[in-house]
Amino acid sequence: MKRFSPLKFVSSLVVFLLLVSLFSYYSADAQSKRTYYVHRTSKLYASASSGNYIRYVPVNAKLSTASKKSSKRYRVTYNGQTGYVYRVNLSARRTTVNRYIAKTSYLYTSRDTSKSRIQKIAVDKSLTTDSNLNSTMYHVNYKGRRGYVYRVNLSTGKTPVTKFVVKTSRIYKNYSHTKRYATTIPTQTQLTTTSPQSNRMFWISYRGIRGYVYASNLGSNQQYYNNTIPSGATGYIAAGGNHGIWSKPYGLYGASDIGKAADYVNVPLSIKQESKVGSTVWIQIAYNGRILGWVHKDIVQDVSPHLSFANVKPDNINNNIYNAPSGKAIANLVPYAQLKLKIDYISNDGQWVHIRKYTAGTSLGWVPVSNLDVENAAGKQGNIINVNYSASITDSEGPVFDDSVNFRGYLNQFQNGNSGFIVTKEKMVGNEEMYNLSQNGQSIGWVRSNTIHVVKPGLTDKDYVFSLIPDNIYNGTGDGLSADTNAKINELGLYNGHMLEIVKQSGDYSFIKYNDWYDTDGNDIDLGWVKTNDLSQLPNHTAQFQNVFSTGGGNQQGLAYNSDKGIYYVGYDTGNGYGKIVPYVKNGYGQYTPDNNHVVEDKFGHACALSYNPYDGMLYEVSSAGPDPVLYTIDPDSMRVTSTVIKDMPYVSMMTVKDKDTLIMLTQASGSDAFSEYSITNKKYTDPHAHKIKNMGVVQGMQYDQSNHKLYYLANNYVAVLDDAYQLLPNDIFHFSIPSGGPAQESEGLTIANEKLTIGFGNHQIFQQK
Repeated sequence: MKRFSPLKFVSSLVVFLLLVSLFSYYSADAQSKRTYYVHRTSKLYASASSGNYIRYVPVNAKLSTASKKSSKRYRVTYNGQTGYVYRVNLSARRTTVNRYIAKTSYLYTSRDTSKSRIQKIAVDKSLTTDSNLNSTMYHVNYKGRRGYVYRVNLSTGKTPVTKFVVKTSRIYKNYSHTKRYATTIPTQTQLTTTSPQSNRMFWISYRGIRGYVYASNLGSNQQYYNNTIPSGATGYIAAGGNHGIWSKPYGLYGASDIGKAADYVNVPLSIKQESKVGSTVWIQIAYNGRILGWVHKDIVQDVSPHLSFANVKPDNINNNIYNAPSGKAIANLVPYAQLKLKIDYISNDGQWVHIRKYTAGTSLGWVPVSNLDVENAAGKQGNIINVNYSASITDSEGPVFDDSVNFRGYLNQFQNGNSGFIVTKEKMVGNEEMYNLSQNGQSIGWVRSNTIHVVKPGLTDKDYVFSLIPDNIYNGTGDGLSADTNAKINELGLYNGHMLEIVKQSGDYSFIKYNDWYDTDGNDIDLGWVKTNDLSQLPNHTAQFQNVFSTGGGNQQGLAYNSDKGIYYVGYDTGNGYGKIVPYVKNGYGQYTPDNNHVVEDKFGHACALSYNPYDGMLYEVSSAGPDPVLYTIDPDSMRVTSTVIKDMPYVSMMTVKDKDTLIMLTQASGSDAFSEYSITNKKYTDPHAHKIKNMGVVQGMQYDQSNHKLYYLANNYVAVLDDAYQLLPNDIFHFSIPSGGPAQESEGLTIANEKLTIGFGNHQIFQQK
């Protein structure tokens, strides 16, 4: 019988316990490996507690972890990078995500090289996927078929599609087209829809009515209309360049290039018709009674070089406006006595002119030119200023004029080798700068600003200034390098509060230009020499703004913010006196997207005078497209529109809510901006035109801040600030150039969102103070 050995027993027990321990360890470790899928986009952090993150991990990315289930962050590896993600962002199952077809797409059998097409899927069709959202192709289910679509063809929201009515269409109340509205939509009307493009009926909005129309009544062809110009209208081609003359407006079927616009620069042309194809306007021209064809409207200076803007002479305000030269009286000049007017056509050798409201662009009619005080460039009288700039030719076919603005020839006829060009003088003609160009000491003549590139010194952000001092403006000495204090040419007081720019300095004087239109060459007009001490620095706040979101396409104008619901409203001018207002709301990814189910369209005109009233929860808009301004009140929930005609006010440029019952309205008149307060309840002005400041440029937005009782006024690319007495606060004025580092965009609308100034821009971007 074997004797019991304590040593052997202990050794065996140790081995046994060790094996059990190892088995338990590996078994537990194997069981702790768990698989998850990202439920919402998650950051991959560098450690379990660090705020630094390595990258984003997309929805439906597959991850494994051995972290304790109770951990706040799980340790994972994704695409070879190890880090930590929040447990709450993970799910045991894949997440189904909704997407829409943004570009006509195909359903494929697989995502490898052997894939083949199954079928085509139309724009705005809805799909669901549980694929990793970083995948090139998503696995989807469409009409009972499983397959793959390319991610780049999908979007998170529906895509508005532009259509044009090709057959007079009825609007139906339901998709089954059993009930309809009395309204019909005429041909060539532009509509937008977010219905799947394979649908039989499309959901649309037309002048405040939302409903369905037959898809077969709509087409993708561009909008087209003709407008006959009254007999006798004439114009001049301002720049020919490479523009052609077309048999029909370009973009229409059968249009062909039949001539060169450059062959008719500076000759008087008869204007027969105006046409619009898409967003481009074309003009039919004739010379010596012969129809030449159609040219792009932008190259036509619609009036003679000496006419542009005007206002009614005080002694002629009771005279009439006519439907045509020597035609039928259709209105009276009285309502327009204080407005700046734009002349866009002349007739009868300049004895009759056609006028429009300057800012709104509303056509008024024809008047004898003797009834008007005609201005050159809004009061800038065209003094000849001595300057000294280098220049290069950008349009060799640009016209050259003598001192009396008589045509001498084209620039390519005066070029002499490769010698440089010098600009020695400049002046205003109409609303455009003209330069006297020299080469090798010989004057070539006067040329338009759009035919040469002028190199001016300065032009840095630190050189933006403004002035509130009514001192003198002087010409330059003969060489254009310093001030000639014996040659006064204007008053600095005409530009009080405007954004100015120092071009060069000499001694105690600075040569300044008027920043007239968001840094556009040819419209930023040189003024002359002033005392440097009369100027104050204008801060640059460009770096203080950041992009918030992008808007849709179209002629963007107004901007408002619903502080109660966090919704932006963007106004668009859709033409012919109509506009639309589009709400932009945050989606599940924190991005602002259009709420196409609540778009409202009506006679909103420019749709620029737009403001939200936090006291009654209503959205207000003022349109001056018609003979009298109209105040529109819009319920943001139902988007129901009510209107009130505003009496005793010929034109409203901009509007903002001041308090529970008061709207501030701005009228841009000739030479001044007039502020009036309007009672919503009484529907009357409390002090019409009681407060005035000099014109500060083209007003683009206005917003009253109830928290600090300041009125923010947006003009071109700067913001001026006024107090409750409508007095400028010089220390609060600033300028900007957005986007930073790129061509400055035209500002379109101003509001306050989350206590920060927010500005819309013509490139369909919304920027906000940081």
